[in-house]
Amino acid sequence: MWKYRSKFVNIVIVCFIFNLFVIDSFASVNVPEYLKIGLEYGSSALPKVDLSSDDGFDIGVLEDGSIEKFIEINENRLTAKNEESIYYIKIEQDYDDIQDALNIKQNLSDENIDSFVFYDGNFKVYIGSYLDQDDAQNYKDEISDDLSDFNLEVVSSDYNFVQIMDGDDIIFMYDSNEDVCISSKDGIMGIKGKKYRGSVLFKRSNNNNMTVINRVGLDEYLYGVVPREMSGGWPIEALKAQSIAARNYAIMNMGKYKKYGFDLTDDTFSQVYGGYGSEHPNSNRAVDGTRGQIMVYNGKIVDALYHSNSGGKTEDSENVWSNKVPYLRGVEDSYSLGYPNDNWTVSMTKEDIKNKLSKNKVDIGTITDVKIEELSENDRVIKIKFIGTDGEKEYTKDSTRTILGLKSNYYDIVKAQGSGGSEIFYIYSTDGNDERSDLSNVYAITSDGIKDISSNTNIYLIGNNETTQLNLGGAISDKYAINGHGWGHGLGMSQYGAKEMAKQGFSYEDILKHYYKGIEIQK
Repeated sequence: MWKYRSKFVNIVIVCFIFNLFVIDSFASVNVPEYLKIGLEYGSSALPKVDLSSDDGFDIGVLEDGSIEKFIEINENRLTAKNEESIYYIKIEQDYDDIQDALNIKQNLSDENIDSFVFYDGNFKVYIGSYLDQDDAQNYKDEISDDLSDFNLEVVSSDYNFVQIMDGDDIIFMYDSNEDVCISSKDGIMGIKGKKYRGSVLFKRSNNNNMTVINRVGLDEYLYGVVPREMSGGWPIEALKAQSIAARNYAIMNMGKYKKYGFDLTDDTFSQVYGGYGSEHPNSNRAVDGTRGQIMVYNGKIVDALYHSNSGGKTEDSENVWSNKVPYLRGVEDSYSLGYPNDNWTVSMTKEDIKNKLSKNKVDIGTITDVKIEELSENDRVIKIKFIGTDGEKEYTKDSTRTILGLKSNYYDIVKAQGSGGSEIFYIYSTDGNDERSDLSNVYAITSDGIKDISSNTNIYLIGNNETTQLNLGGAISDKYAINGHGWGHGLGMSQYGAKEMAKQGFSYEDILKHYYKGIEIQK
């Protein structure tokens, strides 16, 4: 069962309104009451989405910062789908009020003619749906005599419509350029089998599928973020610190995905958001306990970057990206030690490194060496050079970890020994004997030119009495051991560090002021 309500019935659902929070005497920050979160978009946009609700649905349109509800549907399941039919029979009359359209729909029903209401800023009544224009025209001719009081017209769509289906029946259709919201009467709605607060919007995308958007209150959004970014079982002060950092992040990045019709994504490209199904009582309590609180620096809101584990030191912003940010300064962080990924080691061969470069369309031939060229004052790599037989390639700052797929850019590189590991060789020169256990990057001058010893397995010594082949198995290795610390870009708050600080009795204010230098926490 479902029914319509007037488009202009005011209800208590407020949309994208900005509250002006005045921060003491020096700062004012626009804080959104609602956010739009992209659940499926771009290549992941969908042709249809199943919706569920325990108590039925409301459908309305966003107008002047509030939802004007006009449909109430007393069903537990609906399907939103991209429109596939392209021809309809339209009653040649637009209606400002849905009740007028409903009266026409009822008149048609009395004539045993199925119809539905369409919305594109005004309400319309459509009859049928057809893939073939001739079929639509034939049916129009068939019913014209019975509907002599109506002017009928065969119309086609532009594939921009969204159909709301109850089983196989279209119960409502709208132009996706309109901000039509579907919400559950009890406030919790299933979208693709996952539960979310707020409402859902659908926008037709370029590939004719639908972008799926969850419109949700700022703090209700944080309910679904904080326990996905930090375990809900962690100490409450750490969760409060995470709540404020996540609130700052959301405000700073509003509208980042405006071209898709929403503000933030639900994944690591923004903040991981799991909706109602991921909420935890402790993290909800942390969000509520810091409601309205944000971090500011000199009257401006802070871009509260955070990461999993610093490995013992955080970093200055200009050593990872480009800008020098006064509150993103490297700090000693022993609180992160003893937690996952504070130390790690990976092994890579020269061929592994060559393949990683190739994926980035870089070809410098066979890798002969890898050199860390520069470290920051916080001991993170800010310049690395790859040397090959056909050239060299340098990477700087955050790309020094991403090019190798490492957890952080806080690492060093050690050339591993070969399988033997016990052979000692001496290189004789006018400066004396040079003892070597590693003959990588050692070259011999021959009649055929300069040869890289490490790339030649058949190396011989010519003596007075005989010729001896060298066994280089233990002296030459093509492997590198990369010993690293931490996980993430290293800017701002270390989440594991926040956990340990909370365990030691520090407050969330203490935690945030340790990782973000010179900030204030304000309402």
